[in-house]
Amino acid sequence: PPLPLTRTSPHAFPAQRFTASDSFGTDARMHASSVFITKDASLPFNTTGFGTVAGTPTYNLLVMDVSYASGGFDGWVAVDTEGDVVWYANTTTEFGEDSGNFPTHAIDQLPSGNFVFQSMIAGAPLMEISPTGELVSYLADPHTCGIVTHEARYNSASDASNPTVLSTKESVRYVDGLSLPQTGNDIISWNRDAGTYDVMFSTFDFLDPVSDRGYLSDNGMNPYTDDCNGTETSLSDWTHLNSISVGAFDNYIISVRHLSAIMSISQATFEVEWTLSSEIASDFTFDSDSTKFFDQHAVIQSKSGDLMLFDNGNARAQYQGGSDFSRGLVLTMDYENKIASLKSELVGAYTDHEGSTYQLDSGNYITCFPAGDGGDFNGWLPGGQKEGYASETKVYEYDADGVEVRAKHARASGPDNKLRVVYHTGN
Repeated sequence: PPLPLTRTSPHAFPAQRFTASDSFGTDARMHASSVFITKDASLPFNTTGFGTVAGTPTYNLLVMDVSYASGGFDGWVAVDTEGDVVWYANTTTEFGEDSGNFPTHAIDQLPSGNFVFQSMIAGAPLMEISPTGELVSYLADPHTCGIVTHEARYNSASDASNPTVLSTKESVRYVDGLSLPQTGNDIISWNRDAGTYDVMFSTFDFLDPVSDRGYLSDNGMNPYTDDCNGTETSLSDWTHLNSISVGAFDNYIISVRHLSAIMSISQATFEVEWTLSSEIASDFTFDSDSTKFFDQHAVIQSKSGDLMLFDNGNARAQYQGGSDFSRGLVLTMDYENKIASLKSELVGAYTDHEGSTYQLDSGNYITCFPAGDGGDFNGWLPGGQKEGYASETKVYEYDADGVEVRAKHARASGPDNKLRVVYHTGN
């Protein structure tokens, strides 16, 4: 069945981001069933606080994940620079109850214009929809012991006639010398036409669960309990790989959050080319201790080789002392001398999970500091926000020197909703 999907008009957007033939009335929204409603009609989520509060952004649209802990809406929302909702897709309502706390967690767009996203919905963790909301394909993968999680990334290194989608699946193994089963990650390639996936490589292939451990490998949410083949089992979330993307040099870039590690993997051999880490053995040094990142999200390698990421900083105080903070971070990589140097940063409120940093077509960077989740999940207070945690989602645009030149503000205004930017559409 089609997803409930809506787009407003007459706001400008890049035609290739949706479909070139789309046509809408001046004051109407349209969803996939071609039913028109007035522009002022209510939306199934709170839009209070959407909009630019300073400057003029150089992007047209932001695609965000909006989730309500109390149910009703978990999906994708595109807003323009004035804060008007121009498109949304409600994934949870249509496909049933989600199996995790992040029913919509990552999104990307294929050359065809279709969107692929990671849903964490039971039995269908990866989905492809058209811009007008039709379900095109999905991966049927039951939750046994370890789920497909965190990522849905167009694999531009795959066959252009049938592009695959990159994601990661938890892999649980017993390890000699460790009392709990260890949850690592398989990196998978989803063949949308066949409805299957292949395991490309695993963190167990090149990391040692005994010696390669970070602070969050044994703290934070660890140990956690999961249903493994019908049995509630206590597990250690060892690696928590949370992003994979196509690199600039015939490589893949993976982010191993619980080891504060970024790794380059050869596309040809799936062997490790280098590791950059603040916690485990690293092939690179940092130009300064202050450049070190901890427990990062959303790592991208630019065409020049720079690394862009969101530095959550969970373990920063454990290693460096001081107060907690998070930041958007861009690193210049000297691949010959193996030195990682600070190029740009935007420091903000402490955000212990999620967040993203991307580069826009203008050359500026955009970083999202997401607000807290609802309910009491993951240590959240019953009132909705974690103590000391950002109460509003803020998205900043800034230049290469880290000087804030634009600001986008989207507020999580209810005690039971979270909102974060996970993908952007540029000019």
